[in-house]
Amino acid sequence: MPKLKHRVELDIEKVVAMYNECGGVVPTAKHFRRRTSIISNILTMAGISIGTFNDISGKRYGSLTVIKRVDHSVKQANKPYWICECDCGKMVTVKGSNLQSGGTKSCGCNRHPKGKISHAWKGGITPANCEIRNSTEYNDWRNSVFRRDDYTCSVCTSRGHTLAAHHIANFADNPSMRFDIGNGITMCKDCHDAFHIIFGKRNNNEEQLHTFIARKCIVIEENSNGIINGTFK
Repeated sequence: MPKLKHRVELDIEKVVAMYNECGGVVPTAKHFRRRTSIISNILTMAGISIGTFNDISGKRYGSLTVIKRVDHSVKQANKPYWICECDCGKMVTVKGSNLQSGGTKSCGCNRHPKGKISHAWKGGITPANCEIRNSTEYNDWRNSVFRRDDYTCSVCTSRGHTLAAHHIANFADNPSMRFDIGNGITMCKDCHDAFHIIFGKRNNNEEQLHTFIARKCIVIEENSNGIINGTFK
């Protein structure tokens, strides 16, 4: 009898579980350090149709709660990415294999010290606006805006990026409208930053928003003194 070139022993249930978590043959093969053809054969033997995956929406990984999978047109289909909400309220996009492996457990906020060990600690005094922005009511408002807009930037229509819930009538000057869902709109971080560079953070209104959305080309410049200005082209 001829000798086997090499022998591979893998737990089928573990292979299927990993495939369902990360949603692709390639990341599964990398995890087990095996060829993709071997993983594909094992999945086929287990009755798994290659290209399918389990929906991990709602599952928690560290401080992250999975909201939904990013559309295939945004990321590679065999390397699924997921929109997740961190416990701090920030929305981030994470690769499925990084969630399963524990490589990504938060939006990055855990890297920065908080409370008394932070250099910004001021004896427990929290400014009123910061307290409001960290409240459950504010988080509920922001999440409602994201869900209504399908986690899509209303300016550039991108998905799978860090999101911000923008107050059309700005937060500081309009306390009665802070939790009005109709006063919120979803933007990606880049568009949100660009808006406030151009219009500032006070006296914002709906007219500014319409102007910003209509003008697709924006020029952001920084002078020698580090002052950033934005203009429309």
